[in-house]
Amino acid sequence: MKKNFMFVVFAALFVFPAVSFSGEQTAALYREGPLTGKMIDAGFLYGETNYHAVQQASDGNVYYAIGSHAHGQSATLFRYDPRSGAVKLLGSMNTVTGEDGTKVFNQDKVHCDLYEMNGKLYFSTQGGSYGGGEYGPYPGGRFFSYDLKTEKIADLGIGAPGEGIVCMGMDTVRGRMYGITWPGMLFVYYDVPTGKIKSFGKQVATPGITDLTAVPGNRALAVDPTTGNVWWHNMDETITRYSRVTDTVEILASPTLDIPILKIPGAGFNKVLWRAIRWSQAMQRFYGVDASAEYLFSLDPKTGTIEIIDRIAAGPNRKSGRTGSASLAFELSPDGKRVYYVTSARAEKPDASGRRSEHRLVTFDLSLRRYIDHGPIVLDDGRRPSSCSGLDVGRDGSLYLVCIIPLADPGSDRGKKITAAHFPAVAKEKLKDAAYEVNLVVVKGPLLLR
Repeated sequence: MKKNFMFVVFAALFVFPAVSFSGEQTAALYREGPLTGKMIDAGFLYGETNYHAVQQASDGNVYYAIGSHAHGQSATLFRYDPRSGAVKLLGSMNTVTGEDGTKVFNQDKVHCDLYEMNGKLYFSTQGGSYGGGEYGPYPGGRFFSYDLKTEKIADLGIGAPGEGIVCMGMDTVRGRMYGITWPGMLFVYYDVPTGKIKSFGKQVATPGITDLTAVPGNRALAVDPTTGNVWWHNMDETITRYSRVTDTVEILASPTLDIPILKIPGAGFNKVLWRAIRWSQAMQRFYGVDASAEYLFSLDPKTGTIEIIDRIAAGPNRKSGRTGSASLAFELSPDGKRVYYVTSARAEKPDASGRRSEHRLVTFDLSLRRYIDHGPIVLDDGRRPSSCSGLDVGRDGSLYLVCIIPLADPGSDRGKKITAAHFPAVAKEKLKDAAYEVNLVVVKGPLLLR
């Protein structure tokens, strides 16, 4: 069996010279858990989404954004102080821009990380609607900064008119924010020192696709802090690189994501894409997870090679071979040597509301090549998050997530406020299954897990 395996590895290396598969044996450990989380209520009745946007800053506070598609609402930035437990609403993005959310489509979402540089956090916005109509057109996603001392949110300008910024990565060494827009898939940047905004036009290859709103967009840019170069994937499994030195964009011949082990047959769009990707200073390369098979891989920007490392799906899926969709809740430890990943699986037993889904914490030690499923994340009141796309590995040893959480009691005073604000059209008898809230969840001490 081992000889056959080595033959497959050799064949893969021969056919795909830019891709390598590790021959090292990886250890796997499956724990029952659960990990107990505590929900921090921001008091925001209209919360619907969060994508990446949670960060414990150098001042010890946790900053996060909650998005909303509700008419007249917009993405809202909050601050949580782990020492006092206090939550403060810092600003609604429509209020900052001066855009009237009852007349134009809102700045609905912060679709990126919050990047800290020189005492400020930097981020951008994405809309939820684009085509005009009753409430008017979408003005375009904007770049923002937030000053940790003055608490001022500054509007730095629109990346591209009518286009949302679906993903944004930042070079905090040189001070530049890079974005891919949606639905046009333009490549843009905002240069912090000069205030210059530049668009390179459509720079995500979509061969044969005429309706750009029908395909998945990029969700994470790979920004190399050593060179300032930026990498992203295309819809045909090729990879594009922006060169900081020449200020140019090129599609690379190698590497590509056309890797057999990552391919899952299915209807519709089934190309290999990465879902999330992070830079490890310790390892001097990127680590990411693909969007469907949930394989951990590395991308070495110096050699231009991809290594497939191991599958980091939740334990039940990894053991059974079941597939699902990869999560955006993918981060590295502060030392860059361990992956933290929160992803979904089908629970063996339903929770109190009858749901069978659960989100589990997976870690992967990059030095030891060791996989651990630490079990499901369960709130201290028994609820289980139903979705999680935002994760930060805190400086204080805690995990900070922003999750969609089933509403505990739609009939309570608090539940009635949320359902009236967010679910007015849902029949009363269906609220138990449909109603939810979006809030910060704190899981203490996971960095101590071994």
